[in-house]
Amino acid sequence: MDDLRIRQTELIKNLEYDVLSSNFDDILIEQLIYDTRKVCQNCAFVCIKGVNFDSHSDIEAIINSGAKLIFVEENIDKKIIDIANNKNIIIISVKNTRKALSILSINFFRQPLKDMIIIGITGTKGKTTTAYMIRDILKAANKKVGIIGTVGCEYNDEFFYTNNTTPESYVLQEFFYKMRKAEVKYVVMEVSSQSLMLDRVYGICFDYAVFTNISHDHIGKNEHTDFDDYFNNKLKIFDNCKFAVINSDDLMFDKIKKYCIEKNVKYKTFSIKGINKKLLNTETTYGVEFEFDLLNNSIKIPMPGFHNIQNSIIAIMVAKEIGIDDNSILTALSSVNVPGRVEIIKKSDDFTILVDYAHNEVGTTALINSLREYNPNRIVVVFGSGGNRDVERRYGMGDAVGELADFAVITADNSRFEKTMDIINQIVEALSKKMKNYKILEDRREAIEYAIREHKKGDVICVIGKGHEDYNDFMGHKYHFSDREEILKILNG
Repeated sequence: MDDLRIRQTELIKNLEYDVLSSNFDDILIEQLIYDTRKVCQNCAFVCIKGVNFDSHSDIEAIINSGAKLIFVEENIDKKIIDIANNKNIIIISVKNTRKALSILSINFFRQPLKDMIIIGITGTKGKTTTAYMIRDILKAANKKVGIIGTVGCEYNDEFFYTNNTTPESYVLQEFFYKMRKAEVKYVVMEVSSQSLMLDRVYGICFDYAVFTNISHDHIGKNEHTDFDDYFNNKLKIFDNCKFAVINSDDLMFDKIKKYCIEKNVKYKTFSIKGINKKLLNTETTYGVEFEFDLLNNSIKIPMPGFHNIQNSIIAIMVAKEIGIDDNSILTALSSVNVPGRVEIIKKSDDFTILVDYAHNEVGTTALINSLREYNPNRIVVVFGSGGNRDVERRYGMGDAVGELADFAVITADNSRFEKTMDIINQIVEALSKKMKNYKILEDRREAIEYAIREHKKGDVICVIGKGHEDYNDFMGHKYHFSDREEILKILNG
């Protein structure tokens, strides 16, 4: 990477702080670090309270590893301050080191967004699809655009995996810096509730912010304490925002609208009530055609369901605000392809098989209902539920599949540190109340193979929960596993 060395005075601009050490020279900082495993000579280190580890407990080791500037949010023992003074190391106290890390990262990477336009998308469902639709529209209009989200980060045909839907603030600013160097003008990014809660996007001013919808999700240990906590963190996307697009069909619309007004955010609303759609059933996909008053022509998308019409409308509204022409919008939407979102692997008169990221009751219900409109013989769902996540998600998915599908194969899906059969039994507890015709196969590949082998003519097989993911997370390890790849292997025999 370029020489990003920075003077201390430049690094701490716009930061409220107190100096705990006696030394406060304007030193040269070579790197900004927040991981104790990466401490190096002449770096600035930010102590973070994580889920499993608090680096405040390791300050002496950080000092001895060569850090010259350390940011803390806790009271520091006088012994540690004395050690720092003896080594001419500066210790700075801030109220919140996560917010500080975001501000420091913006400064370290020289305010990379200052000449770019950023579009942030939050909500329970539709973030990824909406982001890709906006990205594709901008590309169709010959705009240089980058995207950051659940699938990863991509710009100029370069792709980078990310650990989180919305990466840590330092990683985000580094991506923005690289995009700016590559002359990217627009950034489309998913903004998760976790990232808003943990201040990963603190200090970012969104030119456009979208709130797709809100429903019960991401509540539990290491996530959100309850729905109010989840919702209130989602609202933070409007804290520093120029223009918003919000969903007037959502049950929380009045509160979202009120929040935008309180924050002096200009906004426009959208609704899919009263929209007529025509089903498109081609050789390769299921889709819909509909009309929307911002465009003169009917809109065709190769994705089924009202939820994808909603995603399309959001993309259209953002694009029109930016000033994109109708032809670019229509062209992009007619061929949009979102990894792991109603991604059809095979479609024929014999049977159809697809993968989708639906991993809660709302997403599962929307997917099955939208596919039912195309009159398949049966809808077969292969699914599990993630471990160490909101337990209600399992019961909700089991209930939805039991109510709406014709057959189910229940299997593993990122069990993490839980026993797979414990999760499956919880799913079955809900599903079996409404469906008696199901199969349990703990091995996910075996489950997919069974669904394909036992298909009936005209079936639609939905392998859901993982979507674009190419790993299985089990007992602290991520093993390579892709639903798409496994399906292709089975089909090609």
